[in-house]
Amino acid sequence: MKLKLTHGDQRRAILAINDNESQMVVVRCPDAVLAAKEIRDVVNRAYLFDGMVAVLRHFHSTKMGNSLIDSANNSTAKNEMTKLIKAVDVVLKGIEIYEREK
Repeated sequence: MKLKLTHGDQRRAILAINDNESQMVVVRCPDAVLAAKEIRDVVNRAYLFDGMVAVLRHFHSTKMGNSLIDSANNSTAKNEMTKLIKAVDVVLKGIEIYEREK
């Protein structure tokens, strides 16, 4: 699902679902446009989550990650690549834990 802000004023904002203006979400509150934009941004980022995880899995240390570290040309590049791969490992471990707890 992807949301798009179509109309809005101080008290009401309308988000179209998948560019289909017959399917909409209406936000009614003070600062409705701001609230609708925040909702839209969260939903639209979630839309990309599975794709980002699929890409990151290739850079896990047990897969391509250690190869990239080993192929770095100097010690600074190795250190930076090690930090990056460790960060990817932490993100993927968090995702794995979250998926198990669902």
